[in-house]
Amino acid sequence: MLPQKQLLIEALECGVVDLVFTKADQTVRRMCATLQPSLLPPRQTTDDAQPPAKEHNLLKVWDVEAGGWRSLRLDRLQSWETKR
Repeated sequence: MLPQKQLLIEALECGVVDLVFTKADQTVRRMCATLQPSLLPPRQTTDDAQPPAKEHNLLKVWDVEAGGWRSLRLDRLQSWETKR
């Protein structure tokens, strides 16, 4: 795993991270995301669990503001910062 990806995953697992990235349509988007278990929705069934990303360049995160799972391409990530 890429060191930068591992650092990002560790930050996401500890709390909310402010992500800035370029979408496929070339617009810039900001997203508050997390992988912290206490901030994730409870699983209703095993189908609700997000499968691990099959691409090493893809990361699935929980969008805190939108309340849903989102995929993020790491090669389009411009910056990230932990929220306090």
